[in-house]
Amino acid sequence: MRFHDDRFQQEGVLVRITGIKRYINNPQSPELTLSNATVSANFGTTLQTLKSEEVLVEDYHRDALQFTKRRFRDARETIEMLEDALLDNFTNAVNPIAVQTMSMLVGDESLQYRFVKSLTDYTQVADTVNWDGTNKRLTVGASFIQHLTLGITALSSSHSGYKVWSLPAFASAQLIDGSKKYYLYAKCSQSAQTGDFILSETAYSLDTGGYYYLLVGVLNSEYDGVRSYVPLYGFSEVLPGRITTDRVVSGNGDSYFDMVNNAMKLGDSLEFNTEGDGKLRLKGTLVQSESGTESYIGCYRGVYNSSYTYYNGDEVIYSVNGITSTYRYIYATPARGVAPTSSVYWQVIAQGVKGDKGR
Repeated sequence: MRFHDDRFQQEGVLVRITGIKRYINNPQSPELTLSNATVSANFGTTLQTLKSEEVLVEDYHRDALQFTKRRFRDARETIEMLEDALLDNFTNAVNPIAVQTMSMLVGDESLQYRFVKSLTDYTQVADTVNWDGTNKRLTVGASFIQHLTLGITALSSSHSGYKVWSLPAFASAQLIDGSKKYYLYAKCSQSAQTGDFILSETAYSLDTGGYYYLLVGVLNSEYDGVRSYVPLYGFSEVLPGRITTDRVVSGNGDSYFDMVNNAMKLGDSLEFNTEGDGKLRLKGTLVQSESGTESYIGCYRGVYNSSYTYYNGDEVIYSVNGITSTYRYIYATPARGVAPTSSVYWQVIAQGVKGDKGR
């Protein structure tokens, strides 16, 4: 293609795409490398790329986890931001060695709202707030918010007249300055069912200039090049023998129980409904009989392919002399290039037989 710019390249110059980098954790934002010189890779370079592929995948996976990490310094910074957030129902922090109590309520009355399906359907849904660490932008999809306490003055088994708002999608500018921290608000009209998401370096009180400023969450400053976003609406209740909350997340963000989406994830070994498809995914799963004997649950991987790496429990179909059988990989160490005819590595699960000739 020809590149032309009125200031820098008025005559124009031919350029070509010499590289495409597509991130696993952000597949919709590939990076293109452009050059006006021919670039080629020799066979050795290609081999080196293939050898390092698994390392790159692991690095990208580790980067993806960092987007949801929650570190101690993030928690301390969030406390400082909450002290500036002008929440009227709290005094300064306490810092005792131990607390013994019968009940603990975490949350502010002004933040008792939820994301719902529509202005008329109050079924709770998860928010769509997303921090894109690669492009350094925070986005929120079009949303509906129902507040559960504003205008409600008494406890009752049923209420009507909940305040509900419709908010359009939001995308921040690039947040280049890593030292800055931000509040994400839902700025909702006091007289209409409309609102907007805003990102602010300063805190707002709830009732400001004819709007309700509902604190959605905070985006912490960068640490080691990584930001942490955490939601702050809703509540958690701690009672003897019971905790009521929407989500429990590990410090590295790789394991969680999400009660809003009915989803859970334990590292890379167990996932349920993490993709919204209602499916349970198990990795390296063992089944145990009453005798105590354990074996892997088979995972069908199709026709045997010598270029694939196979793991304990993998099952394939393979043909020998025109007879097709099903084999299970039984060796403890993963391997590739070992044909299913090796009884050390494979076990026949279903033996094929040659049928009678038809007439």
